[in-house]
Formats: sequence, structure tokens, C-alpha cells
Amino acid sequence: VLVCAARGHAAERSWDLGVIGGVNRAGISGQSIPETDLETRTGFLFGATVGLQLREALTLSLEPSYVVRGCRVVTEIDDRNDIEEETQVAFDYLEFPLLIRARGSGQTRPYAVGGVGVAFLLDATGELPGGGTVDLKDDLHTNELLAYFGGGLEAEWGSQLVYFEARYTQGLINAGRGNPTSAASLPPEFKNTGLQFLAGWKVWP
Repeated sequence: VLVCAARGHAAERSWDLGVIGGVNRAGISGQSIPETDLETRTGFLFGATVGLQLREALTLSLEPSYVVRGCRVVTEIDDRNDIEEETQVAFDYLEFPLLIRARGSGQTRPYAVGGVGVAFLLDATGELPGGGTVDLKDDLHTNELLAYFGGGLEAEWGSQLVYFEARYTQGLINAGRGNPTSAASLPPEFKNTGLQFLAGWKVWP
């Protein structure tokens, strides 16, 4: 009986493949240097999903993704005349979130999502106020550890499954190397954050 139950349970498990895309309202959390503010910027993300259905309402998925993070560094030049300069900072990461989704019931199913992931820095640049760009890769660690949590809705569209999701991401380790003289006025130590809005499409099976 136990062997039959185990075989039946294994048969219920199924794999799926999908694609995702969306926007990332990115920022960094850290102590800004004097006369500067760290504000959010909008980047994009896209990737693929490999999912394993553990239970009827529980799925484990790996989602390799290209994600643009960063922030806007706003420096006060003249407070009396309200003159500011802004540096657009972009961090390009290849991320590998491992996420669990717990679903409700119904034709349009709500779900909660959470997990952790690793990220690898591909590029880091700053667009300076006077024009030109500066390479910031030496200011950042090459690896990142992140937490993800949020929720969404999924529904069947024809024979395919689509879903819309909002999730918050928080860096668990310092992304900055501790450089006190960053060319983009970044704080020596900081963590990446982001509010992501994305859509997903299960393309197989």
C-alpha cells in the first residue's frame, strides 16, 4: 500500500516551463553621504521559469532572470536656488531565484510567493550629470544574496496558464565593497531593494 501511494504521489508531480517579464522599481538601502539622496529608478527584468508541482496547490520554481537594479543619486548643489544634480546608476544582474508558490482555488487563483536567490553582477555604470558614464563594477561585490516575497493571480488563457505578480526583493548582504570615494557618490555599504511587477506565461506543457 505504501509503495502504491508513493508511486501515485510521484505521478502527480509535473514539470513546466515558462517565460516572465516586467519592471523593477529598484533602489538601495544605505547611509547616503552628506547632501545626497538615494532615490528609486525603474529598470526591467525578463527570464525563464522551470517549475515543479509538489502538491496540487504548491509549486517550486527556479527562475533565471536578467534584472536591472540601481538607483538615482540626487546631489544638492545649491539649496537656496534649489539646484540639484542627478546620477543614474544601473546594476545589471543575472539572478537565480528559487521560489515557492502556494495557490488558492477557483478559476482565477490568488497565490503567495516567497524564496531566496543568488545573483551575479554583470555590469555597473553611472550616467554622470555632465554627460558620459563611469564604470562602477569595482564599487560592488560580484555576488549577491536576495530574499523575495509577494503575491499574485493566475488564470487559464485558452490552453495556457498566465499569471500576474508583485513581489518585493531585499538584499541580504552588502552589495557595496566599502569604497568611500565612489565616482557616483554611492554609500560605501548598501543593499539592493526592489518592487517588481511582472507577468508570466507557462509555455509547456
